[in-house]
Amino acid sequence: MARPDAFDDLCRERSADLVHFATLVAGSRQAGQDLAQDALLEMWRRWDRLELADPSAYLHTVVIRRQHRLRQRFWNREVPAADPGRDETTA
Repeated sequence: MARPDAFDDLCRERSADLVHFATLVAGSRQAGQDLAQDALLEMWRRWDRLELADPSAYLHTVVIRRQHRLRQRFWNREVPAADPGRDETTA
């Protein structure tokens, strides 16, 4: 399925800014690039159904939501390495 030229133009014009924003949100360049790519992919999949006044705002929202979900997953997986009530130096 071919995408309109408007989406290609949006990617060319906004991708560098989106990666910069996603890097700030994620904390690293690599994670920011991944988040930006995911946001553009999500927009590409929904392009035919979206009617946006400001596509950048949509992309920023997608980046923030994906990062939030990613942090939630890591938070739920976190397991303490030791029992905080037990002193391991005397064991």
